[in-house]
Amino acid sequence: MADARFVETRLPGFSVTFASYLGDRRYNDRWPDVSLEASTRRHRHRKQVLKQLAAIDREVLAPDDQLNFDLFRREYSVSVESHKFRWFLCPLTARDGIQDASSTADVIRFERLEDYQQWVKRLQSFGTYMDQTVALMRSWSVCQARSADKSSTIR
Repeated sequence: MADARFVETRLPGFSVTFASYLGDRRYNDRWPDVSLEASTRRHRHRKQVLKQLAAIDREVLAPDDQLNFDLFRREYSVSVESHKFRWFLCPLTARDGIQDASSTADVIRFERLEDYQQWVKRLQSFGTYMDQTVALMRSWSVCQARSADKSSTIR
């Protein structure tokens, strides 16, 4: 199983499906919160993380830790900088989105009764996930313009 600290920092309340892909069962009962409010919370959190990172003296870290620090900071910096482009309002891509939700079942280990109970709970909340996705797409018409450009998705 993936290191829980990585999952927690990589997924600040967001990509619970990614946690399932990593084998972390703690989130197997829910879909990601893709609401506009959640996107705003994640953005504020990432800005706060960058402030905390700025207070760390990178030079006192071991070389491997410096690399990890740089990669972590870059990931958060790119996320904060790209927020202004509002890609979170277009939650469907060729590789990711609600249209691929069923593939999550392919990676969950159904070994215990709790695994099945979590999956049922997740399925019962699918309507909220769908409603959030639709609301995001309706809130920014550029999604329609971007998805209308079929030449970028033809293989």
